[in-house]
Amino acid sequence: MLVRDLMQRRVTSVDASEQVGLAMQLMLWREIRHLPVMKGGRLVGILTERDLLRARASADMPLDTPVEAIMVAPVQHIHPNAEVADAAADMSTRNLGCLPVVDGGELVGILTRTDLLANAAQYELPGPSTTTKDDPGLCARDVMTPSPVAVTSDEPLVEAAAKMAGKGIRHLCVVDAEQRVVGMLSDRDLRSQIGESINVATANTEVASRRLGALSVSHAMTEGARTATLETPLADLVNIFLTEHIGAVPVIDAEDRLKGIVSYVDVLRAFAAGVA
Repeated sequence: MLVRDLMQRRVTSVDASEQVGLAMQLMLWREIRHLPVMKGGRLVGILTERDLLRARASADMPLDTPVEAIMVAPVQHIHPNAEVADAAADMSTRNLGCLPVVDGGELVGILTRTDLLANAAQYELPGPSTTTKDDPGLCARDVMTPSPVAVTSDEPLVEAAAKMAGKGIRHLCVVDAEQRVVGMLSDRDLRSQIGESINVATANTEVASRRLGALSVSHAMTEGARTATLETPLADLVNIFLTEHIGAVPVIDAEDRLKGIVSYVDVLRAFAAGVA
């Protein structure tokens, strides 16, 4: 399968000179995580939720800051005639959330992790070398990230955002004193709070910043997070990601304590390895 067969052809983009506040609102309104950045009709960068969170968490960034000040450039892109398997391998290896699709210097589409995950669900995922007819294949313990970064519900939200940006991750498990999972905090949860602050005080960045500073993780997290066990089959996790529209699942032991986390990036890596 080629990238052109899977890519999204209608792409929301932003001009490099536009304000960061507008880019945030575009992401909220369109429910997207990535904005290709254009200048003179050419792709010059990419703006992601992570870039916005990092900028907001590290300093008081005016909302009228131009997008080009915080975008990632140069941007990795791919040709529409490239193989989907190559795109999956590239995105999982480089930990990319999307690949703009460029043909002859023109932006013609975008390929996201969600697109690849939906495609991966159509194929048989690879199993361990010990797979038998009684073994369902890969499970959560085989692909999870052990001992993931976690926060407590009373931790300041800006500190959690700084952890997420500093570690380059999109999800934080929220745990209690016994390391039992009580919720999840995603970059989308953070984006919703940041956008809410902008709506409350669009004319006063200082007010919005003070409001953010007063929030704790409990104000933004998703309570009662969906969890998986160490033995949950990878195919079941793919189904959860696609049907429940979540990007990561905490992995718990028999005592409900946090042992790891599986994200759709882990699934893509397994898919890319299987194709290879």
